Amino acid sequence: ATVEILEAGAERPSLREVARAAGVSQAAPYHHFGSRSGLLAAVATEGFVSLEEDLLEVIRRTNNAVRRVGKLTATYVEFALTHPQHYRLMFDPELEPDDEELELIARRVFGHLVGALADALPDAETKTVQARARQIFALAHGSIALAGSEALAKLGGPDTPEGIAREVASAVTALLAV
Repeated sequence: ATVEILEAGAERPSLREVARAAGVSQAAPYHHFGSRSGLLAAVATEGFVSLEEDLLEVIRRTNNAVRRVGKLTATYVEFALTHPQHYRLMFDPELEPDDEELELIARRVFGHLVGALADALPDAETKTVQARARQIFALAHGSIALAGSEALAKLGGPDTPEGIAREVASAVTALLAV
């Protein structure tokens, strides 16, 4: 079901179509997910879980706090650019607004950035660390959006997910050094 939903993009299948493709009764998806929005939230949650695994690997491998923030940002950007359908779904306004599991994993993923920033800015107040995390989040999302429209490449920037991620990480670490 995950592959079908992600490949369909904006034309996402109905729960009946998902049931047919999965070879289960038409009632099974309704029973398990409750609604189409619940199914989408479950697939988005899978995306956040996968992203979190990548982020935790960066945290384990990177001792320098400033570099860790840059690498976390790069990992986030690269994930979005190499899994664009999953990324779009993870931030889709159609998602179940009260899905606790999705909300929890999304906050946890953002919390990894906040934690790394707290390590990189040990003298900063909590509200400053959180504000910087939101700014980095916005920088990452803006870069992802511009990369998707090829605007970064048109401005002479990199045109591969790895190159774009590296450039964003470089900007983040440079800003932290100021």
